[in-house]
Amino acid sequence: MNKHPENYRILLVEDNRINQQIALGLLAKLNLTADIAANGLLAIDALTSSRNECPYTLVLMDCQMPEMDGYQASQEIRNGGAGELFKNIPIIAMTAHAMTGDKQKCLDAGMTDYLAKPIEPELLAEKLTRYLNINTTSNGAHSTLSTQAKHYQEIASPAIIEGVNEPINQQETDLVWDKSACLKRVSNNQALLKSLIVLFIEDTPMMINSLTVLITKLLSQKIQLKKEANQILFEKIYQNSHSIKGVAGNLSGIILHRLARELELAAKSANLVEIQQIQPELINSHQALMQQLKSFVEITVD
Repeated sequence: MNKHPENYRILLVEDNRINQQIALGLLAKLNLTADIAANGLLAIDALTSSRNECPYTLVLMDCQMPEMDGYQASQEIRNGGAGELFKNIPIIAMTAHAMTGDKQKCLDAGMTDYLAKPIEPELLAEKLTRYLNINTTSNGAHSTLSTQAKHYQEIASPAIIEGVNEPINQQETDLVWDKSACLKRVSNNQALLKSLIVLFIEDTPMMINSLTVLITKLLSQKIQLKKEANQILFEKIYQNSHSIKGVAGNLSGIILHRLARELELAAKSANLVEIQQIQPELINSHQALMQQLKSFVEITVD
C-alpha cells in the first residue's frame, strides 16, 4: 500500500500501462500517490478491502475496461456494492471519448466529475483540489496541489480549462509527434517520458496487430457472417481503436490519435468502407510515430 499524505488515499482504476504511469506521474508532481486497480471488479474489491485500514477518499475511474467498465463500477459503488462508506465517494471519470453526450453518460452512471484524455495537469490539479477539500493554508501535498492548481488556472487557455483536448487547427493535426505538448503533460520529466515511450514501443505493435486481424476477419468473412457476428467484430474494432486513441493522445501522437478516433467512429457506425480507407493510414502513422519515439529514446540520457 502506498503512503498517502494526511490520510488522503486515491484509487486509480485503469487497465492500460501507459495511462497508469502517466496518471501516477501527474499525481507525483502534486505530492500524491495512488493504488491501481486494472478494472471495475478489482476497484470494488480494493474499496471493500480498505474499509478497515485507510479508506479511499477519491477514485480516478477509466471508462473502458475489461471485466467491468467504469460505468458499471460506478453504478455498483453508488448502489453500495463496495459498502455504505463509499456510496458517496468522489469518482472522477477519465475517458478518451470526445463525443456528444459522453460527459452526461458519466454523470448518469453516478460519477462525480469528468476529465477528458489526454489528462491535462492543470485540470487534474483543479479537480483534486475541489474533491479532496484541500486546505490551501496547510503544508506538504495540500499546499503543493493548491499552488499548482492556481498556477495552472492562471496560465491555461479557456479551451484547456473546459477540457477541450482535440487539435484545433490543421497544422497541429499534421504533426506525427508533438514533443513539447508531451513533455508538458509529464511536467518536463524526461525520465518519465522515456519510460512511457518504452511501454508504447512494447505494447502498441500488438494492439495494431490485433486491430489488423479483426479488420481482416471482417473483410474476408463479411458475406458469411451473420449480422450478430458482424456487430461483435465492429464492437471489438471500436474498442481496440479507442485504446489506441487513448495511448496516442497521452503521448501526443497527433496523427495516430486523429486516425484512431476516425476509425473508432467508423466502427461505431459500422461503416466498412471508411474502416478500409482508414486502416492503412493508421498503420503508416503508427510506424512513423514509432520511428520518432525510438529516436528520442536513443538520444535521451537516463
